[in-house]
Amino acid sequence: MACSCMACNHVHETHNHDEHHHDSLWDKHDIIRFSVAAVFFIAGIVLKIASEPFKITVQFSGASYSIALSSLLFVGSWLAAGLEVIQTLLKTIGKGSIFDENFLMTFATLGAFILGEWSEGAAVMLFYNLGELLQAAAVQQSRRSITNLMDLRPEFVRLYRNPADSESEHGDAHDCCGHEDDEHIHSHEHIHAEMCECGHEHGEHHHSHSENCECGHEHSHEHHHEHEECDCEHEHEHTHNHAEECCCEHHHEGDDPDIVAPEDVPIGTLILVKPGEKVPLDGILVEGACSFDTSSMTGESVPRFIEAGGTVLAGFVNTDGLAVIKTTVAAENTAAAKMLQLVEHAQDRKAKTERLISSFARVYTPIVTIGAVVLALLPPLVLSAVHGSPLSWNAFVPWISRGLVFLVISCPCAFVISVPLGYFGGLGGAAKKGILIKGADFIDSLAKTDSVVFDKTGTLTAGVLTVQHILPAEQFSTEELLELAYIAEYHSGHPIAVAIKGAIQGRLGKEKTAVFEKEAAELRQYTEKAGSGVKMLRNGQELAAGSALFIFGDAEKQPVSIAQIEGTKVFLSYGGRYAGCIICSDSIKPQSAQAIRELRGAGVGYLEMLTGDTKRTGEKIAAELQLDRCSSELLPHEKVARFEAISDERKKGNARAVCVFVGDGINDAPALARADVGIAMGGIGSDAAIEAADVVLMTDNPQLIPQAIKSARFTRQIVKQNIVMSFVVKIAFLAGGALGIIGLWAAVFADVGVALLAVCNSLRARR
Repeated sequence: MACSCMACNHVHETHNHDEHHHDSLWDKHDIIRFSVAAVFFIAGIVLKIASEPFKITVQFSGASYSIALSSLLFVGSWLAAGLEVIQTLLKTIGKGSIFDENFLMTFATLGAFILGEWSEGAAVMLFYNLGELLQAAAVQQSRRSITNLMDLRPEFVRLYRNPADSESEHGDAHDCCGHEDDEHIHSHEHIHAEMCECGHEHGEHHHSHSENCECGHEHSHEHHHEHEECDCEHEHEHTHNHAEECCCEHHHEGDDPDIVAPEDVPIGTLILVKPGEKVPLDGILVEGACSFDTSSMTGESVPRFIEAGGTVLAGFVNTDGLAVIKTTVAAENTAAAKMLQLVEHAQDRKAKTERLISSFARVYTPIVTIGAVVLALLPPLVLSAVHGSPLSWNAFVPWISRGLVFLVISCPCAFVISVPLGYFGGLGGAAKKGILIKGADFIDSLAKTDSVVFDKTGTLTAGVLTVQHILPAEQFSTEELLELAYIAEYHSGHPIAVAIKGAIQGRLGKEKTAVFEKEAAELRQYTEKAGSGVKMLRNGQELAAGSALFIFGDAEKQPVSIAQIEGTKVFLSYGGRYAGCIICSDSIKPQSAQAIRELRGAGVGYLEMLTGDTKRTGEKIAAELQLDRCSSELLPHEKVARFEAISDERKKGNARAVCVFVGDGINDAPALARADVGIAMGGIGSDAAIEAADVVLMTDNPQLIPQAIKSARFTRQIVKQNIVMSFVVKIAFLAGGALGIIGLWAAVFADVGVALLAVCNSLRARR
C-alpha cells in the first residue's frame, strides 16, 4: 500500500499485506441462497405444526382468498432454493432446449403446490439444492488434484546480477560530490542541516529524496521522521526505502535482482531462485548445489539433489540454498507449460461412455416427461370409462401426484454428473502420480490393454551410455580416432553421440576439443540418417560414423574381433578407409524387471521390445527381463512396420484388443502416433514424443506403465458401477412412484441421493 507525499514528491511504502486466497468448496452466494431457503422452510414447518392462526386474506374480483403464512414461507423457500434452477430453465428454453433436470424439478414442485402440498414442493427444491451444493463440493474436491497443477505457472522471475559485477561497476570515484563509492554506496546519502521542502529540519526527521548531483546521478537522501507529520499528513516512525533507478541505469536496492514477468525473460538469461521459491523457467543450474522438490512435476516425493550443470525444470521447488539458473527455453515452452496444456486439453476429450450418456440423457428426459403426463391423465380416463363414473378433479389428483413423483425420480443427474466425474477423478488421480492422460477416451483404451511394445534405450534401459572400448584400426592412432569421432558426432544430439563427445572431452581436455569444435563448425555437406549414422566432407575427404550397415554396407562385415564384444558400436571411416570403432554400453533400469512382472500380473498378454541396437544386445536384455520377443536393428520406419504387424496379430483373436507402444524420444514419434495408445516415457524432454503420445509419464520410471493401466481399469470399474447403480435404483423408484408407493420425499432421495452416492463413488477414482 502506498501514498503519494505531495510536499516532498516521493512515495512512502508503509507496509505490505499478505494476500490470503481461500480455496472454498462452495460459492458464497449459493450458501446464502440455501441458508435463506432453509430458514424459510424451518419457519414454515414450525408454523404448520403449531396450526398457526396466521392467514393472509386477499380480495380479488369480489372474491376472498385466504392463504396460510406457512404456505407463503414454503413458497419463499422454494424461490430461494430454486432461483438458479428457474434461471437456468429460462435460459435453456430460450435456446430451444427444454427437457432437462431443471425442467423436471421446476414443474414437479409447481405441481405439488397446485395439489396443495406446499411443504413437499418446497422440500423437493430445498433438498435438490442441497444435493447440488454437495455435488459441486465433490466436483471441486475432485478437481483439486488437477487444478493444483496450475500452481506450476510462474508468477515472477528474479534476474540474477553478480555482486562482483555490481561492485566493479560502482567502484569509480564521482567527482561531482568529491566522494568515492566506498564512502557512500551509490545511494549518495547526504545529511543536510537545512530545512527540506516539507518544513521540517533534517535533525528531527529523515526523508528520502531523489536529487541529481553534478555527476548526473540521482542521489537518494533518507530523512527520518520522529512522530511528526510532513505535508503528506503521514506519521513516519521508520525509514522509507525507495527502489528507484537513476540515470546511470543501476538499481538502487542493494543486491536484490530485478523482478520481471516470465514471458519477458529471453533464453540464456541468468535467474536467481531463493530457498522455498518455485523455479519459474527450465534451465541449467550454473551456481549452487541444491535439493529440489520435484513432486509437482514428477510425482516423486523424495527431493532430488542437483549439482551445477544439472537440468532443472519450471515447477521444481528449491528447498535449500541459492540457485543460479541459466534459462534454456521461453516461458510458453517450459515442461510445466506443456504439462498444463495436456491437462487442460484432456478435460475436453470425452470417452465413448460419456458421449453415450449425454446422448441418452437428451432422449431419456422427454420420454419420462411424456410418461409422467400419460401417468397423470390416462388412468383416470380409463377408470372413468370402465366404471362409468363421471370425471372430477379429485379423480385426477392422486394420479397427478404420482406423475409428479415420477418426474422428480426420473431426473438424470446421477448419469449426467457421476459418469464424467468418474473419468475426471481418474485423470486427476493419474496426474497425482505423474501420469498425464490426454483424455477420458484414452482411459477406456488403456483399460483394454492386451499387449505392450517397448522401445529399448531410455525406456527399459537407463539411456545413459558410457564409452567402454576405443578400438582404432591399424593405420590410425587412438588420438586420431578420437579426433575423427568428436568432429563427426559434434552436430548430432543422439544419446550415443553425446556419450562419445563427453568421454572424449574428459580424456583430451576442453582446450583440445575446442579446436575440434571450431573445425566441425566449418564442415560442409553434413548429413545425418536417423538411426544409422552421419556423413560429411573434411579436407575434401568423406568422414562417416555410424552402424556397421551404414559404414560397410553389410552388418556382418565388421571385424571379427569387434563382433564378439557386447555393446552399442559406432564405426568410423575416413577417406574410404576404416578408422576404428568406439563401443558404448547401457544398463537396464532397476525398475524395469518389476514393471514387466506387474504387467504380467495385470493380465497383459504380450510384451515385445523394439530396438535399433544389435541383435545380440537386444536379445540379452529381452532374456533378462523375460520379454516374449525382441526385434533388433530396426530403423524408425521399421519400428512402425513391426508394431503394426504385432497389433494386427493380436487383434485377430480379439478385435477390441488394445496395443500400446512405449517410447521416449523423437525416433519413437511415428510408432507412438500409430499405436492405439502411445505412452511417452519421461516425455517432458521431447516435444515430438509429447505431441505424438496419448499418455505422458513425467518420469522415466517404467513402473508407471502398469500403474497407468491399473488406474484406467479402476476408473472404468467405477464408471460401470455408477451406471448400474443409477439404473437399478431409478427403475425401482420409478415403478414405486407409478404404483403410488413412493411420495415426493422418497423421490428426493431417488434423485439427489443416488446422484450423491454416484459422486462419492466417483471420488474413489482419485486414489
